[in-house]
Amino acid sequence: MKDDLDLSVQPPGGNLISFENPVDSVTGGELAFDRIPTTTGTWEEYITFVRPGIPVGNYEVCVTSFTQVADADVYTVVISENGSNTFSETRTNNGAKTQWCTSYQYPSG
Repeated sequence: MKDDLDLSVQPPGGNLISFENPVDSVTGGELAFDRIPTTTGTWEEYITFVRPGIPVGNYEVCVTSFTQVADADVYTVVISENGSNTFSETRTNNGAKTQWCTSYQYPSG
C-alpha cells in the first residue's frame, strides 16, 4: 500500500471538489486528474476551472493525508491562472494523517 494525499478545493459559492465529489456543477470546477502510480513515480492531482465565469473570491485549498504508511511525504501545491503560476508551496507532512490548507484569492493581485 502506498501513501495517498488528496487535493480538495472549496470555491466561493460552490461545492467542495475532491475525489468524493469530483465535479462542482455550480462553478464548473472538477477534479480533472488523480493519478497514483502502482510502483514508483509522481502522484499528481489537478482541480481545474475551465468554463468562463470562474467565481471571484476566496478559495480554500487543502491537502489531506488519506492513506499514510511512510514516515513523511513531500508535496507541492501549485496554483495557476491563465497558464502562469501564481502560487507555489512545497511542504512535508509529519508522517501522520494530517491536513494542510491555505486560502487563495482569485483573481490574484
